[in-house]
Amino acid sequence: MRTISFDGTFETWISEARILLAEKIHYDQVIWQKNIGNRFTGTFFDGLSIPPKFKNVVTLIPRELLLEAEFVSCFNDFSTWRLLYKIFYRTLFEDINLLHSKNDFDLIEFNRRKLEVSDELQNLKATTQFQEIKENDESIYMGRYRSHHRILKFSAAFFTNCFEGMNWVVLTPEQTMARVLGQYQFGPGFSEMIELRCFIESLFNSPKKDLNMLFNDEACSKQNSNSSENHL
Repeated sequence: MRTISFDGTFETWISEARILLAEKIHYDQVIWQKNIGNRFTGTFFDGLSIPPKFKNVVTLIPRELLLEAEFVSCFNDFSTWRLLYKIFYRTLFEDINLLHSKNDFDLIEFNRRKLEVSDELQNLKATTQFQEIKENDESIYMGRYRSHHRILKFSAAFFTNCFEGMNWVVLTPEQTMARVLGQYQFGPGFSEMIELRCFIESLFNSPKKDLNMLFNDEACSKQNSNSSENHL
């Protein structure tokens, strides 16, 4: 039995899955668990670093399945990772056309989760309202959405087009996504966020700093401890 601890992101999961698939480890022999000590600090635009001997595994997986699996991975239930690995394994070693099966139980569940994520993504785009916040002669448009799934990365292009050339941030309970001075940033959900004004100031002052670092900024922490206003 293999126990795989990872940070709950598709980027890390696919790295681990490729290694397991290369060794033909059966899905019933793998336990996926979240390593809460690690938090992914890059963005979904970052490339993956995979050992060369495992790279050929991905070429055997249909591109359509890879793309859909990343989308389904946004479904906020940790059992999704086991489901995805099971489908990958079965596709590679049992049925290369599994993705197009009509009556397979795993595919029915896969498609159900995909539809739920898709519905919430469309709702995010259609209903999120933004307010303009000005700071030191700069403006940022802030929107909040109470999502259940981790869908922000698939809305990045949409909001970039909506706010072309502008600064914006979208806050959800699961994740924060911002584009400030042309830089994409991802960080924790707003339930974990520090005092809002300090957060906005930090975005403008350090646009290339990772959002996770902003939440641990000493100055912000001190300011937050002295103020009970403007909390999210």
